[in-house]
Amino acid sequence: RFCGAMRAFVEGAQGQLRSLRSQVDEVVESSRRCLDLYAEKPKTPVGETLKKFADFRKDMEEARRTNLLARVKKEKAEKRRAEKESAASAKAAKAAGAGAGAGAGEAREGEAREGE
Repeated sequence: RFCGAMRAFVEGAQGQLRSLRSQVDEVVESSRRCLDLYAEKPKTPVGETLKKFADFRKDMEEARRTNLLARVKKEKAEKRRAEKESAASAKAAKAAGAGAGAGAGEAREGEAREGE
């Protein structure tokens, strides 16, 4: 009875063991290819390589965030500059319009005096 149960267990475990060994082989091969692709030495521990990837990812996210903030700041500055320019041109146009209106009024007064 014990031998029969153990045989069934061993047969099932052998299948799982084959599957796990296959997965381990895939991981080892993937690790080797990563080390090769990123010009790491073959004896470099995987943890060290993964830490480099994590640091790189962190730096990329920080750089992206910094770039977005700089872009927003630049856009706000351009918007403020454009608003100042439009306000200045509107003020200049208003001043020119008031000056022209005053000049036209004086000219009419002069014509009226001549007509007298």
